[in-house]
Amino acid sequence: MFILKVFKIIYHYFFIYIFFSPIIIFLMFFSFFKKIRFGSIRTERVGHLLANTELYLLEKRHKKINNFLDILYGSKFISNIQAYNMIKKRIFIFPSIISHIHNFFKLLNKNKYEISVLKGGGDRDKLGLLKYNSEIDFSDKEYDYGKELLLQKFNCDIDKDKIVFLAVRDSAYLKKEFPNNDWSYFDYRDWNINNFVIGCEYLSDLGYKVFRVGKFTNQKINCSNKNVHDYVNSIYRSDFMDIFLAKVCKFAVSTGLGIDNAPLIFRKPIAMIHLPFEFSYFHSSNLVMTKHHYSVKKKKNLSISEIFEEGNKINFKYTSSGYKKIGITLIENSPEEIRDLMKEMHLKVNNKAFLLVSEEKEILSEFWKIFNFNLKKYGFENYHGNISGNISVSFLKKNPYFLK
Repeated sequence: MFILKVFKIIYHYFFIYIFFSPIIIFLMFFSFFKKIRFGSIRTERVGHLLANTELYLLEKRHKKINNFLDILYGSKFISNIQAYNMIKKRIFIFPSIISHIHNFFKLLNKNKYEISVLKGGGDRDKLGLLKYNSEIDFSDKEYDYGKELLLQKFNCDIDKDKIVFLAVRDSAYLKKEFPNNDWSYFDYRDWNINNFVIGCEYLSDLGYKVFRVGKFTNQKINCSNKNVHDYVNSIYRSDFMDIFLAKVCKFAVSTGLGIDNAPLIFRKPIAMIHLPFEFSYFHSSNLVMTKHHYSVKKKKNLSISEIFEEGNKINFKYTSSGYKKIGITLIENSPEEIRDLMKEMHLKVNNKAFLLVSEEKEILSEFWKIFNFNLKKYGFENYHGNISGNISVSFLKKNPYFLK
């Protein structure tokens, strides 16, 4: 079977392997003296491009992993030019054709030559590395340029103004950039942007300037407040400014999409409404809540344990059709719930009398008791790794049904 698999690959990529054969032979010989690893820099998806690469660099530096020859390559599509250029300052990225050499070494040993943090689940800070300073950053020249651009185009002075980075997912980006794929299985993660208006206006009253970010959208925010910028629909929207806003924001508000890894790499806390709930990002001081999971069969919103129980029926492989299969309707949080999440994050980042009373401490303790019990029950006890974030207290207090 192994020989047949090798033959098929060589048959399909005969000329490529002929071309690369000297390099393959050299690397096989070199591997006797120094360990070789391959890794794909996920340039086609901005979230993985930023988070996986940042964690890779942190792991190399702080875990002192330097006894490897790492061969890194990108894909043909680059999701954010600014992020890509910043990363290229730190590491050399080969063209995507290097993936064929990587595939050859996978045949020799599936896992031996892999950089695990650059693979699918490598955007989770399981080792607690985000406590260290950022590895990916702007140059002084780029920073000054961004500062001046914000002042000229948005009348926003980052030395005086407080910025909030707002990222709300809809289906426009994937449909625009990858039109040949059917992305409907991700529809359960989409949101109505106007559910965030009350919260944005609340932040404006506190002196914040809110920038709604993203590359493409199929919605406009219905808000005339001068401090709430629908930047994603602006003529000044750019790859550079997407990342720069993350650099200079006070905190971010997100529904769990790739671009929210921009504030992550700059260690900015994120108020995140995440799906699937079980796999929320409880790291880097994030503050998490989730949509309401309404059971059509039980005719009620589901508790933590019930969400895990239903998810187990589809092996936690969530899609729009998967939720439908187990009879769960996902209900967006009310504008008031979203506002309260923003308020909670504002208080946390400004250290303003956000002292938990004993009742709230008990609620949080009960949440983690139930959540960790279910993680262990269903085999996910090691999934999250280091947990430095928390669940929203305001969400738990308003929804006591959840704590079961």
